[in-house]
Amino acid sequence: MMVTLLGKRYRIERPRSITHDGEPQHGECDPPDKPGKAIRVADYLDDRVELETYLHEALHACDWTKDESWVETTAHDLSVMLWRLGYRRV
Repeated sequence: MMVTLLGKRYRIERPRSITHDGEPQHGECDPPDKPGKAIRVADYLDDRVELETYLHEALHACDWTKDESWVETTAHDLSVMLWRLGYRRV
């Protein structure tokens, strides 16, 4: 699947696992200037964590300059709001 975020095309990938410096991660996003860029979200996450991870990585894609604390807080708050509104993956 391909998505466009602020005019940049990203491929969505669902690997079995993602690690960074040997530590497991829920997701990762390539820099917006990388050719063939992708957003990767691990395929073992439960629905709630998956939603938050997609939002988290999309926020990175939309504004690579935001620090991790802002991205984490914003993704969490948005995922809580959407979850409470009843948004679910079908």
